Amino acid sequence: MFPGSGIIRGHPVTHGSTNVTTAVIGLIGVVIGAGMSGLVQWLMTRRSDRLAARTVARVVRYELRQYRELLRFAINAGEWEAAYWISPVRWRENQITLAGACASEEWSQIEMAYSGIEIVDSWHRQLPGSSSAPNVESDPQKSGMPTILSNVEAGMNALNRLAALDSDD
Repeated sequence: MFPGSGIIRGHPVTHGSTNVTTAVIGLIGVVIGAGMSGLVQWLMTRRSDRLAARTVARVVRYELRQYRELLRFAINAGEWEAAYWISPVRWRENQITLAGACASEEWSQIEMAYSGIEIVDSWHRQLPGSSSAPNVESDPQKSGMPTILSNVEAGMNALNRLAALDSDD
């Protein structure tokens, strides 16, 4: 025993306290390392999700731009031709990703744009069991295409934030 210290030389409790300290420091290191690893993984997943949402927003926005130009052309020409129409593809492939990435107001505007597009698309489908061609209104004003165009433009603008774009074109 060391005089006045109360510590006995070679006693197992004396050696064990350094082992406990080492173990606690090791445990703290493991916890901090696991936390850092989890944080880095979460940040990488978040970044990957944002990049995927941006890509989807750009692709869907491009499809909306095609509809905008088609609707503008038909409205300016004063006549709609069924042969001009192409059914939406990108929307159907990517709407789930957009639903998770958009704010409520953005989603509402995009959904409204595609609701109009889906209505126009339904005009071009042949009815089941029918052999006659679909009956499509040729006057864009009577069929409500200016309203659909307005909704398509609003949908494009709603995608600007997610697509990381500044303009409406």
